[in-house]
Amino acid sequence: MHPTSLTRWRKRIGPEGIEKILQVSIQVAVQTKTVTSQELCKTICDTTVMPKAATHPTDAKLVQRSLERIVRAVRGANIHLRRTYLRVSRWSLREYQRLMHGRQMRKAQRPLNKLRRCLAKVLAELGPMLESCSKEVLREAAIGAKLLLQTREDKHKIYSCHEPQVSCIAKGKAHKPYEFGSKACFVVSEKKGLVLSLTTHPGNPYDGHLLEEARARSVRNTKINITRILVDRGFRGHEVQSAEVLISYTGGLSKHLKRALKRRQAIEPWIGHMKNDGKLDWCYLKGLIGDQIHALLVGIDHNFRLILRKLRPFYAFLLNWVWKMEGLGQCENNPLGPIGQRMVPLSA
Repeated sequence: MHPTSLTRWRKRIGPEGIEKILQVSIQVAVQTKTVTSQELCKTICDTTVMPKAATHPTDAKLVQRSLERIVRAVRGANIHLRRTYLRVSRWSLREYQRLMHGRQMRKAQRPLNKLRRCLAKVLAELGPMLESCSKEVLREAAIGAKLLLQTREDKHKIYSCHEPQVSCIAKGKAHKPYEFGSKACFVVSEKKGLVLSLTTHPGNPYDGHLLEEARARSVRNTKINITRILVDRGFRGHEVQSAEVLISYTGGLSKHLKRALKRRQAIEPWIGHMKNDGKLDWCYLKGLIGDQIHALLVGIDHNFRLILRKLRPFYAFLLNWVWKMEGLGQCENNPLGPIGQRMVPLSA
């Protein structure tokens, strides 16, 4: 198989095709009795950040990277520039990083301003020729112009030249105050943690506005109506009317509902497994569609891990039983080697 075949396959089926695979994983989980259909009525919902494959943004690094991309696109379009400033920009970036490492903030502004002037001169020379340029040149020029104009207080800033839709999201973590990517919304079954829906959203939308869409997608994937959703306090002000929504630290609840609400924290380790084992902590796929595909594939991977964990004891017992009946456990010519000779039935 050619290495690009998986990329072409993802582009061909798109997020809609990946979501059908998620629906199949839910059906297989019900058929193998990993979960029961009654368990799919009670769910937990939470959000997290799915970081994008982008370095930590700094002004000097972004400006220098934008200059390189503009020059590369211009050369690909056979457009001649009198001066590209590539060598000067690399030297200025190294000087900026050296001064910032030494905490010389004021002196570091000189190479940063020089980088901005280089980018502005290239854009000014390219300006009269933009009408006849290709879409790639126009895209890179627009990103470079926005980098020169954006300030610290602006919204919808650019944090990556190759992924301009990346957003800066603060989750209150001490070791990682800001993460750059998109927000992912999970809906999992309350008892076993089967993923029912997983959506991504650009920017940093309020969690309460995402709950109704997540519930509707879960109902569409499972064909079962959801009666109860457990959420944290970030979902206050939601718009769900067709299901019972229990929010953490809500007073005046019955003992039964208080006991049920304690189950909400179970989604946190499942998200951790999806980030560490399912590659949710770093998305390499391009664009907003790439975010959706990557998140859905992570959910499918999590579901099949649960199914295999359910089936593994059965197949281990079956293999042990076959080896016992055929005498392979004590045979010197065991095809499994010394491991097969030491295996005994689970009943022992």
